[in-house]
Amino acid sequence: MNDVDRKVGQIIQRRRRGLGMTQTQLGEKIGVHHSTIACYENGFRGMTLDTFFQICDILHLDPNEIQKQISD
Repeated sequence: MNDVDRKVGQIIQRRRRGLGMTQTQLGEKIGVHHSTIACYENGFRGMTLDTFFQICDILHLDPNEIQKQISD
């Protein structure tokens, strides 16, 4: 488990839940199984930059803000 992956996953999970979206719903939007979303959120699996930007777009997250948060 990579610390950066874990921190990014926590941010994604917090936003997804805040929007009332399930892992299944997010997975359907980017074409992956809900278990893959769970792995991303728990930091067990890294994601490609394309996937990261897709998720940011869907969840209305600013990639630059995420970078700042994980750097602190």
